[in-house]
Amino acid sequence: MLNKARAASVPVIYSTTVSPKGPAPMLPSVAPRPGEPVVATRANKFLDTSLEELLKQRNARTLVIVGAAANGAVLYSSFHANAKGFTVVVAEDGISSGPAFDTFLARYQLLNQPGFSNPGNKPLEAQRVTLSRSDLISFQ
Repeated sequence: MLNKARAASVPVIYSTTVSPKGPAPMLPSVAPRPGEPVVATRANKFLDTSLEELLKQRNARTLVIVGAAANGAVLYSSFHANAKGFTVVVAEDGISSGPAFDTFLARYQLLNQPGFSNPGNKPLEAQRVTLSRSDLISFQ
């Protein structure tokens, strides 16, 4: 999916979580390339970062979100993105949490957030979250 986005010249923005131990290691196969911005903060990647400004500079309207904290960063950042007017697609096979139940619950919450619910998972519903497999996501 990352290669498809880059091939379509879609902006790729990374995030990392700030911790006393420093940033988590990143697999080389998915590491940022030179010039791809990285924002560092806690669970909500919009708080105290330049993420919203970076997205607006790139005229982004739809965000594809993946991450290793479905019940944290993926959830909170998706909600914040919806509140700021963005449509969100979460790649279901690109998210995880410690216990499998946490990932299951995050999927439910992503589709049923108050004010922005999409319980039928209608694709690309404005200012809502759509869940999709990464192989079904295309970029233009």
